[in-house]
Amino acid sequence: MEELDRVSHLEERMEAEMKELARRTNQMTSEMEKFDMDALKVDSAARREDLAERCECFEQRLNHINATMSKLRVAYDEQMKRCGDKNWVSFEENNMNLQQSMRAVCELQNKVNEDNMASYSGTKTECLELVQKLNSMILKCNEEM
Repeated sequence: MEELDRVSHLEERMEAEMKELARRTNQMTSEMEKFDMDALKVDSAARREDLAERCECFEQRLNHINATMSKLRVAYDEQMKRCGDKNWVSFEENNMNLQQSMRAVCELQNKVNEDNMASYSGTKTECLELVQKLNSMILKCNEEM
């Protein structure tokens, strides 16, 4: 008796699953009809072609870059042999020191510019007034001559 109940219960579950599966299949079919499959195929083929062309172009660019890098690496190695390791290390150290000095100069320039704008604006106005007075005096002297 229990086995018959189990079997009937399984049959009911299977029927319910089959109905659900049929419903989902109908829903998917109706969704597929919404799309123009031929247009999608044409669009995907065009996009595939475009991407293949781009890929080829990028591969060519990559090959060119790799060839250029190889040439530069060879030239670099030759230059290193000519300069010698000691000179190259000295050059690198001097280059790093120069970069640090340049950063420090930029920082100082920014600080000076900030300080100048804040504390010397009154002095700037006075100097400009003096320059105008001097210019007018020079013009008077030129007229008298």
